[in-house]
Amino acid sequence: MLLDCSTFDTALSSICKIFDVTEVKILRVLSKVINDEEKEIKEILDDIYFSVISEIGIPNNTFEVLWFHGTRVKDINSFHEYGILTKKAMYPKLCIMLKSLSGGLVASGSYINNVSVSAKSNINDEGPFAFMIRCLAIAAPDSYHNYTQVPELVEDIAGSLLGENYYQLVSRFQNSTIPCLVSFTAKPIGNEVSRALFFLKLVQDGKNEIEASSIANIFFDSLGDSITVDRIIGVERL
Repeated sequence: MLLDCSTFDTALSSICKIFDVTEVKILRVLSKVINDEEKEIKEILDDIYFSVISEIGIPNNTFEVLWFHGTRVKDINSFHEYGILTKKAMYPKLCIMLKSLSGGLVASGSYINNVSVSAKSNINDEGPFAFMIRCLAIAAPDSYHNYTQVPELVEDIAGSLLGENYYQLVSRFQNSTIPCLVSFTAKPIGNEVSRALFFLKLVQDGKNEIEASSIANIFFDSLGDSITVDRIIGVERL
């Protein structure tokens, strides 16, 4: 059983299977819940979840979650050979690639994100990262970083090489790579069902999928463990 938030329809179908209930029933229950925007997100999630289980019952807990990892690579088939590598594994590879692309470019000034780079003190314990709701991984509205445009690690390495001229190297990287979305499975980390229910509720109340996903999404951090090939479901060229 898989919680698949590729779209509203797949999220609805997945939730129905997890709760063993019809779409009509789950939507009827959600329609009764008041989404009080004055409340904290945690309170809203609890309100929705407990309203659902009070009428439908406890969900099946044997499901896995489908996650969406946005990035850019030269060869999208590499994910079927190596999986999704960690920052620790990708850092030296990207350094070599970006140095090879930087010929003729001149360093100047300081990288604008130097402060945030300094805060990332333990690169070995991060990622790979992913979004639970697909459209958010692609659209990246508001304050979300768009990893399909450029991974943060690429910007940081480019900044270390060129300072404030980092964007010139980023542009070369973009011209040399393909934007893609890699989907993979993982065991639940906590409140994915609550977040999926919230996503459904927001769309039901009139939000479009991007607006709803930016509010309801939950992130995945593999904490320095690579995503193995057997967990890869698909690689989508964007």
